[in-house]
Amino acid sequence: KIDQNTWFQSWPSKNFKAHVEEKEVEPGETEECLRSFEDAQITQHVDEMEKMELDSAERQQKLCKVYSMASPVYQDVNQALRNDDAEAIQRLAPYIKELRDVFLTDHKNQVITPFEGTVWRGVTFEDPEEALEQYQRDHEFSWPAFSSTSLDSGVADGFGGGGPGFEGSFSKL
Repeated sequence: KIDQNTWFQSWPSKNFKAHVEEKEVEPGETEECLRSFEDAQITQHVDEMEKMELDSAERQQKLCKVYSMASPVYQDVNQALRNDDAEAIQRLAPYIKELRDVFLTDHKNQVITPFEGTVWRGVTFEDPEEALEQYQRDHEFSWPAFSSTSLDSGVADGFGGGGPGFEGSFSKL
């Protein structure tokens, strides 16, 4: 398990590199991965995904939709990444790889627009003061799981459970 105070120092992990970064997703792999959740809503989306090209805009939108649904996908993916669980990462790798690739901004069918500006993230740590010592203003860091942010610091505060909030600035590369 990766210590939450040092995630950014050891990321990406060996497990992530081996099972996700170096993975070439084959047709049908992501669908098989998602069907393992045995959830009717997910299965409906997977049935539609099977008819889509791997890098199509429609498929990318569907991958995001599945992630954002009230289903175990979101929790399982982030838990696997946060805990650096090799078995779970390997099982979920096709989906993680495709979802991660949605956020790339250098391909012809991209469905996202790069954001430039300030966002907020609410975070809960067991020892907030110790955790904040690990981060330095104006330095890059990366968390292993997919992480949402808000343009409104008040929204982020609601997700932090009273813990520290992170202000992040992004610029186009």
